[in-house]
Amino acid sequence: EGSLWIGASSGRGLNRLRDGKVFAYTIGEGLVHDNVGAVLADRGGSVWMGTFQGLSRLADGTFTSFTSKDGLEHESVVALAEDQKGRVWISTPAGADRWNGATFTHFSVRDGFRRGPAVVPDQEGNVWISAPKGLHRVGPDDQRTSYTETDGLPAVPGGRPFVDRDGILWFGSRAGLFRRGTDGRFAQLPLEGLPQGSKQIVLQ
Repeated sequence: EGSLWIGASSGRGLNRLRDGKVFAYTIGEGLVHDNVGAVLADRGGSVWMGTFQGLSRLADGTFTSFTSKDGLEHESVVALAEDQKGRVWISTPAGADRWNGATFTHFSVRDGFRRGPAVVPDQEGNVWISAPKGLHRVGPDDQRTSYTETDGLPAVPGGRPFVDRDGILWFGSRAGLFRRGTDGRFAQLPLEGLPQGSKQIVLQ
């Protein structure tokens, strides 16, 4: 609809910029909490907001909210993503939750997932989730595969995945930049001048 949606973690809720005008959605309009740290516009036209105290969805002008009472494992939402099947992934300090339109599925810290993980869908229906060391891949049918040092990833904590427009998976960490090859293994790019500790990736 030509709108720009802006979440405000400063307590100003969700802001919609359209035709040069800003309209704020807050608790008064139905938002679960006014501190918004993550925003996602899905393919169905809904806008999702991750807040410090739960998850909200704005669809057809109506808010629906989800908290721990509705199955969300942790109410502080760090990031949001949508996979190829239209399911919404929610990153929290307890790991990751997935909403299929009816229920939540948990991918928790207890199962080896990271607190507040990066959640990155790819073009093949997989979802890549950062682990304490390495990566987890959740396949289209929920097959789970872990990638670690034996697959070419660095043996250091942290790191974030990124999928570029060509479908190539990258992994940035304190040990450098890695790219997944067609054989499924990761190889480090010997880039001179790459700053130490670089791990935030935007490639387009």
